[in-house]
Amino acid sequence: MLRQAPAHGYELHQRIARDLGELWHLRFNQIYGILHRLEAEGLVRGEMEKGANAPSRRRYRLTPLGEDHFAAWLHAPTPSSVRAIRVEFMTRLYFARLQAPELAERLLTEQVDATRHSLEQQQAALDQTQVEEPFNHLGIALRVRTLAGVLEWLKDCQVMLR
Repeated sequence: MLRQAPAHGYELHQRIARDLGELWHLRFNQIYGILHRLEAEGLVRGEMEKGANAPSRRRYRLTPLGEDHFAAWLHAPTPSSVRAIRVEFMTRLYFARLQAPELAERLLTEQVDATRHSLEQQQAALDQTQVEEPFNHLGIALRVRTLAGVLEWLKDCQVMLR
């Protein structure tokens, strides 16, 4: 979000709650902990800003190193697990769509392909598992069904975001 515009912690918290509240449940104090860590790593820089009718506060902006890290993260693959798709991929997709709709479409296509590949691998493993091994069979069957559901959901995302 700092790539879009510099902001202070309160503004970031409000934007995260508004735009990504169903994905990220961050308490207000967590935002400042994250900002301090990112600043120590050189990814953001904070500067004190004096308010006319408000107390001074620290406004953060992304550094060039932060820009590079963001770009690398945005294009990184997401594992095909429900949690990774819900949190990591959806967050990447949100920022990709803000940056360029065609980037969001490319990320979706890549994720569909990766999820389809994982589903095929799990289906092959299920086909090799003996029914006499019920918990192994059931565990893999759960992964197959979950990935099939994720794949359908990804296809719905493609339709909705077009």
